[in-house]
Amino acid sequence: LDYSFAYQARYGGSSAWLTNLVSSSSSRVLTQISGHLSSTIVVAAVIAVAFQAASVGSLPEPLGAAVRACALPSLPHEAVGSIIALLLAFRTGQAYDRFWEGRQLWDGVYSATRALVRLTSATARASGQAAGEGEGAAGESAALIVGLTAAYPYALKQHLRGERDVRELLEAATAASGGAAGGGGAGGGGGKR
Repeated sequence: LDYSFAYQARYGGSSAWLTNLVSSSSSRVLTQISGHLSSTIVVAAVIAVAFQAASVGSLPEPLGAAVRACALPSLPHEAVGSIIALLLAFRTGQAYDRFWEGRQLWDGVYSATRALVRLTSATARASGQAAGEGEGAAGESAALIVGLTAAYPYALKQHLRGERDVRELLEAATAASGGAAGGGGAGGGGGKR
């Protein structure tokens, strides 16, 4: 993860509120619930306008009396409000637990890819030195393994999100396999996503 000031200023923290507000229109969650949210807003606005018109006396008396008769006492709302607060606190705790478990699993993927890249690089160097030919064929095999290992976290991310982007996988594999002789770092690019 990137804990730099620039990252925090862009994606989190108190100084990024305007950026987050402007970018909320492209939110996947907001796109999925926009129909339900819009209908709820319209119904709530109609009810609010009806109650306001009934309290001011803008509606004919029989209709105004019918609207006022639909009013609910505040006690049930207050009682349900405290129950909902407890429920939300419980659900928030569950969501954080799921996030943390996923983060730990992703950290395991990151660590395993780095370990595999280190092992591959060390094995390629050792076999090349034993054969007295530098890295040669062992280096090509190591570059292939490093590239595939680097593409694995991206493939896992795409699988979990239900996406399929071969270009991203090829870019990750190509970028990592070019650096195989230098000790690799394939897990680094994949672990940050």
